[in-house]
Amino acid sequence: MDYSLNDGYRVSRVLKGRSNVYLIERGEALILVDTGKSNVGKALIDLVADQADEAGKLKYLILTHTHFDHCGNAALIKNRFGCEVVVGDQEGLFLEQGESPLPQGTNIMTYWLSHLGNSKFQTHFHFDAVQPDVQVTETMQLESPFDDICLVPTPGHSMGSISIVIKDEIALVGDTLFGIFKHSIFPPYADDVEAMIQSWELLLDTNCHTFLPGHGSAISRKRLVKCLKNQKAGNAAI
Repeated sequence: MDYSLNDGYRVSRVLKGRSNVYLIERGEALILVDTGKSNVGKALIDLVADQADEAGKLKYLILTHTHFDHCGNAALIKNRFGCEVVVGDQEGLFLEQGESPLPQGTNIMTYWLSHLGNSKFQTHFHFDAVQPDVQVTETMQLESPFDDICLVPTPGHSMGSISIVIKDEIALVGDTLFGIFKHSIFPPYADDVEAMIQSWELLLDTNCHTFLPGHGSAISRKRLVKCLKNQKAGNAAI
């Protein structure tokens, strides 16, 4: 899954499976988006090192949120490449502590799985703590050479979730959208469903045609528009 944009931008999915990890390239500079679970650390280091073979090429590690399956290797990446770690402001403390509560389930099954995980198995979701360098409180633009990229708070799945909007064409959205299910883009877990739907609307306020989720395949603008309409109409099959 590779996307080439104007002005030398390229977006590629470098790891998939339990969680997607993306690499954004512009010229010699790189951004890594999310890191997957801790058990993919060696593979991720090898993949990034293949691209960032010189010190300083990996400018940022941007975490869409701090659940264990997205930031399990954040400390490893920062220590190896010296990049700045960027996260939503309500996620910074979780990153420093090395643990983040599981979000609430959006259906009966995931509700109980979330409750069980948070009450009985929280230690299974720990990760190596790391200090964030930048905490996003509002929409912000990155510096050159990534000055066509905006970081946008998109709360709902977690209250500190952020999305990465590239040239108003492609957005990397973490778990704000889900790309696994054939008939639904609605995440099985979300702390605030109403806020998440508002984040969908915020994403559609951009001109992005493609949305790359933290799990599964790309989601088109047309599909997001349809699913938002169905959700507002109270149709569960979205």
